[in-house]
This record gives sequence, C-alpha cells and structure tokens, in this order.
Amino acid sequence: MDLISTVYVSSAVKPFTPAELVDLLRVARDNNARAGLTGMLLYHEGNFMQMLEGAPAAVDALLAKLRDDPRHTRLLVLLRKPLAARTCGEWQMAFRDTRSLSPAELLEVSQFLQPTFSPVESGQQASAVPRLLEIFRAKLR
Repeated sequence: MDLISTVYVSSAVKPFTPAELVDLLRVARDNNARAGLTGMLLYHEGNFMQMLEGAPAAVDALLAKLRDDPRHTRLLVLLRKPLAARTCGEWQMAFRDTRSLSPAELLEVSQFLQPTFSPVESGQQASAVPRLLEIFRAKLR
C-alpha cells in the first residue's frame, strides 16, 4: 500500500472549549479508523497542527473535507512526503493541547501556529516540522 504523511496547520474560526475538543477527537478517531488514517493533532490557542498518515486518496479526501469545514480557516499544508511505514503506529488521532509543553518546546511549536504564518515562512521552516513532531511524541510517553 502506498502511504504518505502530510502535516498542515489551520486556525479555528473561534477557540475550541475543552468539551468541543473532546467531541472533535472522538469523531476524528472514529472517522480516521474507518478511512485507515493515523496521526497526531496539536492544539494551541485556537490553532491546529496535524500530521496525517495513510493512503494518498484518504489523506487528500480528509484535507478537502477540512478545507470545507466552517470551523477552520487558513489551512496550509507544510509537508507532504511518501512513507515506507507508518510512524504513528495505531494512533487514530493522538492529541496534545500545547498548554502542557515547556516554554522552550512551546516556542518551537508556536511559530507554526500563529495566525500570521504564511506560505513563504512554511517553505523556509519546513525542516523544523520533524522536530515539532519529535517533541509531540516525546511528550506522549
């Protein structure tokens, strides 16, 4: 099976409450399991960063759905690459609210999650995406 990994950022139209985040995760995990997707989701002050893994058609279908979701705006794909094997294991959607990150880790994450983040910056800083994912995975243990 061909696999890809995609990382994107987006902004919520309005900040999510903790209850709304729980609902979002529940639905995302169910939908991702059906679509054969795995991944991770970061949330910070109304902004999201998500890594998705799966078949290209499934990843692209979800991205199209997210672009049409009225709860999101400014969806920007930072990275898209082929994968030999999944890196997220069986996580239908791992999650981290960045309030639990250290100040140094938050600085690394938050540059990607600001409303003013632009495509030019993403091209210049795309090499930092793997580091952000490494921080996220380290915090899950």
